[in-house]
Amino acid sequence: MDDLDILIYEELRRDGRASMEQLARATGLSRVAARSRVLRLIQDGQLRITGIVHPSSQGFSALAHLSISVCGSAYMAAAVLAAIEEVTLVSVVAGHNALIAEVNAPDITELDSSIKHISGIPGVAAVNTSIYLERIKDLYEPTGPIQAMEIDDVDRKIVTALEVDGRASYAHIARNINLSQSTVRSRINQMTGRGALQISAVAIPEALGLQVMCGFGLNLNPSEEAATLLAIKNNLSVSYLSRALGHWGAIGTLLAKSQSDAAYQLDSIRAISGVNNLSAWTHLDVVKENYQYSTFKTSPFLAGHNRTIS
Repeated sequence: MDDLDILIYEELRRDGRASMEQLARATGLSRVAARSRVLRLIQDGQLRITGIVHPSSQGFSALAHLSISVCGSAYMAAAVLAAIEEVTLVSVVAGHNALIAEVNAPDITELDSSIKHISGIPGVAAVNTSIYLERIKDLYEPTGPIQAMEIDDVDRKIVTALEVDGRASYAHIARNINLSQSTVRSRINQMTGRGALQISAVAIPEALGLQVMCGFGLNLNPSEEAATLLAIKNNLSVSYLSRALGHWGAIGTLLAKSQSDAAYQLDSIRAISGVNNLSAWTHLDVVKENYQYSTFKTSPFLAGHNRTIS
């Protein structure tokens, strides 16, 4: 991507349904030139615009991050993990543990059951768990506390259409699900307004010159937590940050241009007042990644490329 492509991406990341007129104003291009660039980025596979729902709107109010150590092959354990529907992320990493995973459940009891099941997988030696409490920063998914936020079957049909094409017209969606355009528009506005849905551009990190993806876990000084999290959120390399309960007090992801850049960014976070301890891992191979909660179907585009990985 060149500088103008990145400007277009940033505008579409904030609002995936931004008009060509808005994109033209932001870049100084004509509407025709802006449209041409958007189409090229999508056709080249560098960019995808999609609708993503908050997990709680699909009945998942308990979400956890798992740091997993293994005895034997990490890939064998990862394959079993990836086959579990409620597991949304499995990644082979370099660090203290061999695998990182994320799991969703309707409630804490179901989450506990899922984690016990994962702990019993052959080759899994230990599981350290952190329960997500609140998304502080996420380039693609709606942020805020994990809380009940239900959507109905009609909403799910609309979301499914937006997952495929976040810029699909109201008329196109309406025809496919037998609703009026006004109903589709109203439903989308309601879901985005209450934080249940976010429509955003997802870019392949490599297209932005970002080659290294690291996750990090933090232990924080409780008296400085809010200020510390704000400082970390403002780090432009940080693509994801959540408050958590358990093994870590906060969990995040950063994207860097190189190993040395990643080391520098991690060290800058480590130096922030209120950070008592930082542990990091580098994602080597994303075995499964699926944040499309309405369908639970893994997107080939997202596999290995979604910057929300933690």
